[in-house]
Amino acid sequence: DPDGPFSAAVKDQRSKAAKYQTELQLECANSARIAIDCTDPGITLRLGEFASERCPYEGRLNAGTYRLLASLEGYESYQVDIELVAGENNRVLIPGLKPVDTRTTGTLKVFCPEAVSSIELLSSDLSESLDCPVERELLPGRYSLRMADGSEEQFAIAIGETVAINLSRASAVDERIGLLLAIRVAPGMGLSSGPLFQDDNETPFGEELDGLQPTLLTTAIENELGYFITDWLAVLVQTRFEIANLAVLAMAVLRFVPYENEWFSLRLDLGGGGGRILPSVETADGDRPVVRLGPGFGTANLGVGFSLSRLLALVVMVENRVAFPDFGIHFDLGLGLEIRL
Repeated sequence: DPDGPFSAAVKDQRSKAAKYQTELQLECANSARIAIDCTDPGITLRLGEFASERCPYEGRLNAGTYRLLASLEGYESYQVDIELVAGENNRVLIPGLKPVDTRTTGTLKVFCPEAVSSIELLSSDLSESLDCPVERELLPGRYSLRMADGSEEQFAIAIGETVAINLSRASAVDERIGLLLAIRVAPGMGLSSGPLFQDDNETPFGEELDGLQPTLLTTAIENELGYFITDWLAVLVQTRFEIANLAVLAMAVLRFVPYENEWFSLRLDLGGGGGRILPSVETADGDRPVVRLGPGFGTANLGVGFSLSRLLALVVMVENRVAFPDFGIHFDLGLGLEIRL
């Protein structure tokens, strides 16, 4: 009843409700829903200056940028800045937290040559004999390994770090300077020039290769003998015996080993030498005359070695030799075994 005794009170309440509705609409126009999920259970969340909440969390906040901090005992905290957009459902997923590293030590691994059964571990307050091979935990700090001849290998240990030391060619002189024997089978091909020979004589009409022509190198047996002066440099004498034509080549070579670990090595050979290599040419009438390359040669070889044991390795070499003054270039793919004594 508009004229009843409660009509004035009803109008007043309607007016207040309309006012509150307007204020709420204005407030909600700048608010944003947020839902936070966590990969790990038990995480505590803190959004800006608001009180901490347990994850998962759902609520409504004013739009804007907030610093979100997620923490869990025993794990590293995670924090990220998030932008809450008004009128949208904003969802955030906290990734798995990283456990706090509570270790106080590092790990030492030592690989020893067969001739070495023990080494001495030294530091400012430690002197201990270790049986090879070695794997043990050490407090952070600087250490050294002493070999039987008194030479030392220095290293440092950090918390959570693993240090691996390969003494397969230890710094002892009798280990670093070692005899090296290798034998390879090496088929190849080349580019050659010069007069053709048959049965040690020039061909009847004095034919010559016109410019550099492809030639076939017979499969050869190669071997090498040398010494490792350091753990990255060797001096070698290489010889090559052509199977079909019994050609012989001898080379003096420096071998560089820029990288090596327990199972793999990379090597580069540079050197020169002399002899004869007799690549053959197949003519239209089926003859196989040869070109006499040499007597001088330069060489540049690149190879990899795969350790089969402490003493034995499988070696693959890509070999390139240049002959002079009878010019020729030839390439071999050498595959064989290497023995280090």
